[in-house]
Amino acid sequence: VDYDDIRISFASGPAEGLKVDGGITTRWSPNAEVHITSSTLSNRDSQNAIIESIVAQADGSATLKLQTGIDAVISEQEEPGQGVEVVLVSRNIVVEGEASDNPQLGGYLQVFHTPGVAQTIEGVEFVNMGQEQGKNRFALQFLYTGDVPGTSISRN
Repeated sequence: VDYDDIRISFASGPAEGLKVDGGITTRWSPNAEVHITSSTLSNRDSQNAIIESIVAQADGSATLKLQTGIDAVISEQEEPGQGVEVVLVSRNIVVEGEASDNPQLGGYLQVFHTPGVAQTIEGVEFVNMGQEQGKNRFALQFLYTGDVPGTSISRN
């Protein structure tokens, strides 16, 4: 047997990173928890992981490096309509009003005088926000902004 022409190739193993849409680079951060949906028919094959780092790529995508490996998954590019989805399950941004037993003392976030400027408020946790029975003291208020297409307020 001739042993000087041995070649070992990596076939599969735990994935340590995920290629995702680059838009998350400004919204997600290291130490956040993500959920990766199942690429099989069983929901038991879904996985959770912690982001170690996020690297923006030249093609507009981003690579999530994970603290621990995950089982290999199917991408949308490999099997259109069957690729897994990656969801942020921890929130990194908290807007917190002062804690009080008085319902009229909650904090509020006001977007003020931004007509024509689309706003994106996504994945923010609001705590102790809003002022009960206080005029114009909602947890989140857009004032004098008008109707701006492209504004997104979601997953808060």
